Amino acid sequence: MGYVPTDYDKYFEFNLVDFSNFDINIEPPTPPPLPPNNHQNNENQSNVNQNNNEEINANNNESDVINVEENLSNLNQDSSENTENTKIELNLNECEEEREKSAEIEINFNFDIVSYDLKDTKMNEKVNKEISNESTMENQKIDEKDMKIVSHSVNEENEVKIEQKQTNTKTLDFKDLKNLSIDEDGIDFTKYMQSETLTVEENFENEEILLLMDENSNQEIKTLEISQNNVIKDENYSDFDIIPMELIVHIFKFLNPSDLKCAALVSRRFLSACTYKKLNSKFMLHFVDSFYKQFAVSVAHFSDTFRPFPAISLSTGNFDYSSQSFWWDYGLNVEEIYFRNGILRKQEFEDIIRWTPKLKILKIESNSIFTTWKIRNDYSERILKFDNCYHISLSRNGVINRSIFDYVVFKAPNLRELDLSYCLARMNPRDKMAILDHLIFYLKGYGESIKLLNLAHTPTDDFFLQQLSEVNKLKLKSLSLTFNGCVTNSKFGLIPLLRKQDEIEDLNLSESPAVEEIILMEICTNLKNLKRLYLKKCSHVTDYSLVPVSKCENLVTLDISSCDLVTDEGIYNSLMVGTPKKNLKQIYFALLSNITEAMFVRLGTKFHEQITHLDLGGSTNLADDALQTIFNHFTKIRFLNLDSCCKISDYGITGKFQNQVYFSIKNLQGLRTFRMQNCYKLTDFSLIDAFQFIELRELFMARTHFSREGIEAMVKNCPAIEILDLGEVNGVDDDCVEIIVKNLQRLHTLKLNGNEKISAKIFDHIYKHCEVIKYLYLRNCPNLVTDKLNDQLYLMRSLRKVYLE
Repeated sequence: MGYVPTDYDKYFEFNLVDFSNFDINIEPPTPPPLPPNNHQNNENQSNVNQNNNEEINANNNESDVINVEENLSNLNQDSSENTENTKIELNLNECEEEREKSAEIEINFNFDIVSYDLKDTKMNEKVNKEISNESTMENQKIDEKDMKIVSHSVNEENEVKIEQKQTNTKTLDFKDLKNLSIDEDGIDFTKYMQSETLTVEENFENEEILLLMDENSNQEIKTLEISQNNVIKDENYSDFDIIPMELIVHIFKFLNPSDLKCAALVSRRFLSACTYKKLNSKFMLHFVDSFYKQFAVSVAHFSDTFRPFPAISLSTGNFDYSSQSFWWDYGLNVEEIYFRNGILRKQEFEDIIRWTPKLKILKIESNSIFTTWKIRNDYSERILKFDNCYHISLSRNGVINRSIFDYVVFKAPNLRELDLSYCLARMNPRDKMAILDHLIFYLKGYGESIKLLNLAHTPTDDFFLQQLSEVNKLKLKSLSLTFNGCVTNSKFGLIPLLRKQDEIEDLNLSESPAVEEIILMEICTNLKNLKRLYLKKCSHVTDYSLVPVSKCENLVTLDISSCDLVTDEGIYNSLMVGTPKKNLKQIYFALLSNITEAMFVRLGTKFHEQITHLDLGGSTNLADDALQTIFNHFTKIRFLNLDSCCKISDYGITGKFQNQVYFSIKNLQGLRTFRMQNCYKLTDFSLIDAFQFIELRELFMARTHFSREGIEAMVKNCPAIEILDLGEVNGVDDDCVEIIVKNLQRLHTLKLNGNEKISAKIFDHIYKHCEVIKYLYLRNCPNLVTDKLNDQLYLMRSLRKVYLE
């Protein structure tokens, strides 16, 4: 049915080509800050300003305005003391000295009033005296030369309010707003596109008012305030704006991409914080094929988006690669391009590289892309360079050859990471050996800077590894390979390579049947900086093989899943004795059938509050008591896999047994991914009593015996779920699906495979309540009639893929 993107920890994908109702609100780019105001009035505009002000004054005949001389010191000394509602004219240029003494300045843009809080004692005495002597002059009018009628009043709190109707104005074209000096927290000017021009009013130093005028009707559309720090304020201004931007960005660094997306909808200031470069790198713009072609959107529409997405993913064959306007406007922001599918001509690829000079990560992981390429080695090919690119991935390419390898890899002089995983398995032995020999040639000549080499699921033998060990300048930090050779000779093959590459921190030997005791001895003896060791499905790993792991004091991750020969003794000798594993955080012990419950209890007491990822899937000996120990000691767990742990019951999850309360799964408040498929002993009581996780994002509980009551309690207490698997759960029906989509507003993937009670009504519920749904899995649902399914799916414009067979 097509490729389905998995949930990445690094990226949150926006799929933007499928439908017109996108996952994000695309707003125009924030205009830059307004330049400092020059307070010297232009002589050529003085007459125009005077005429404009006279027209404004004519409309204010109903109000009692008192006109006075240019200076407050010339006011009548015989006026009365009643000054609460007195209004007089004040020349702002003459009061510059008093205005500089003002401690607080506010602009009320609704009434065009500038308020000065006169906290200076001498100024208060002066103003009080002068204003009190002028209280009887209520009907006098005096025209000023530099500035027309301006009214001001003094209240009981000695606050002078100056009302200014119009000052120096200039008309700007809408396009010029991009050149205005406005801070990050900008205004969405597309709301005022009715008029082709805008009028900007210039007032005092450090304060400006942006007045939007409709040139056709000459009516004011909007008046916006720009405060002292050049932050535009409108009626949506909130208390969030007083929080320093640095503090907001620092807090947002701890949020996952989904939370950042929601936080950006809170206020304009939060939205500006989310566009910070380091935060924005967590998001990926993902173009996919349109389910309905009439909803497809041209690529050029995204060239003017205000958010500069640094990562772009392409999973469509209909992408308009030749859209020069898109790449010219958007290419300067792109740092990562991921080609997943489609046909890409070589000339288009070269144009994209030229338009993206800041490209750092290039991933071409599609067999169909290279099928039409012909490498001619002409001048245009030779001058093409990826100067800033440090990561290139050609994974899953079965048609790669030497010319394509040279064309892509040799163009990156600063390459540090090379991924060739899964790309040689389908080749014939002759072509595969030719590519591996050419890789050795490249590493000998240009591999000095290579720090990561990924050859996972690319079978290698002793001859290739011996050649790799002879590359003198190669100093790897991360190595992934599948080793199928032999270890009878310690001076040939993998062992010399491990002795030479003593700086490796990440080593992945998963699915390598040749890994035995001597290999692990060399690993743990020579790799002093080893942090992550992956030995998944290494069938020859035994208890004795794991003993050297006790020397790895910097170990952070250990994966020995599906190593069937490992027992309690091997885990005890590798983790419980020897050098303390103070940095160990991730343990993957899935499908270890020989591990007893006592070992799980020991793990809990040994690594108290250290572990964040724990995979015990398929552990048939894991029971309630061991689970209680885990919930007591591993309170910082973020990922927990209990799939097919058939012995656990409600007591193990809730900690309640015979009126006694022990340790509940509620202790794991930071849990984000939880797998509990095939746990058929669990009932609704576990969901009602224990499932209260604010941060839970992924929940897999297929083939369980939960009913509507338990599921309803769970979705109400876990509102952040994005991926939910309820396949083959008998209690799920149409009403249950309605409850789910009403409460889970972030849900984008819903799996309901094998549910016999659901019908086509679920599409109505999803359409009404779930606006972000992307993937639906509805295989083997016999009561789901698909006759009118096309019309129902047409309404759900956020939907990407539906799996029915």
